[in-house]
Amino acid sequence: VDRLHVCCKQADPCTSLTCPNGYIYKSNIGALTCQFGECNVTTNDLFRCCDTAAHCDTLSCGHGFTPDPLAFDTYCPATTCDINRDRDLCCEMPPSDALLGSHVSTELRASDDTYCQGTTCIESRDLFWCCERGMALSYYRFLPLELRQSGSTVVQMSDFFLYNQQVLVDGYDSAVFYCDPCDTPVNLREEPYNLGDNNGETKWLDYSSNAFFVRLPVAQPAFSYSFVTGNDEPQRDPVRWQLWGSPNNIDWVILHEVKDRTTGLSIVPLDRKTTTGQIQVDVPCYSPTGSYIDNSANITCQEGDLIQHGNNCTPACLPGFTADVDQITCLDGELSPITFACDADAGNGTV
Repeated sequence: VDRLHVCCKQADPCTSLTCPNGYIYKSNIGALTCQFGECNVTTNDLFRCCDTAAHCDTLSCGHGFTPDPLAFDTYCPATTCDINRDRDLCCEMPPSDALLGSHVSTELRASDDTYCQGTTCIESRDLFWCCERGMALSYYRFLPLELRQSGSTVVQMSDFFLYNQQVLVDGYDSAVFYCDPCDTPVNLREEPYNLGDNNGETKWLDYSSNAFFVRLPVAQPAFSYSFVTGNDEPQRDPVRWQLWGSPNNIDWVILHEVKDRTTGLSIVPLDRKTTTGQIQVDVPCYSPTGSYIDNSANITCQEGDLIQHGNNCTPACLPGFTADVDQITCLDGELSPITFACDADAGNGTV
């Protein structure tokens, strides 16, 4: 033992190794050593001492922020990104819209072929004349919950449509329909892409009642939707379902839900290759924008960045601060009250 230094030499601690961009020190770095004496980042020492860091593109920036284009080679300081820690690192505030201020980025969408009530547009007078509430989303998900034949899981549908102001959303012929997971027939002839071909002779079928997704070419609101029954087997019709929407395929919110069979049976025709007619969606709300609320959490609602119509937002403040309201309610795309303040707790030393 006293001649150990003749045959061996002490390995360098991992703390002497600098983890390269895209890596972070392991959580137990203080107890780790490199493999062959002096640390070398080009050897197995990299993986002995460092973990892979999460890239900024895995972070959902949330309402009022967009991914920072300069963060294409930026990583969060951990194996996963955290919105409260990393938003300033990975995201930036988008420029405000010059015409309608913050309204365009939240729940108001311009109407086509409508003119202001004067030779110039005035927001205080013309905002609700020109715009209606809606949330521009890129992803939609239809989730069957129950079929006409109770207990069955084999669902089918011929076509599915999304509408903006009673007409098909822009670029719907370029929308991508897909499933994940999928349990479709092996013949590949009854895949989700059939839902967008406007052909009653084709259909989507899934043996396990999995959801299908629609990805639009550009984000836009859908105020209503419809679907067409399959060419056979009425027992495969959905009679309870949910329609979800998302701006980023990460944060999702329910846009419409048929909760009971009676309602669903009144909507979905028994006749084959027949439309349901347009079904109105409920407009959700974004959480209040944190950049305008001092001492709020980055995501200002405990429930998340998207609030379903008819549901409540529980305001979220930083430690040492308490919201001046207990709840904010989302009704048809509008928050009530529209915002909140984070007041300092007694004794926290804030002036």
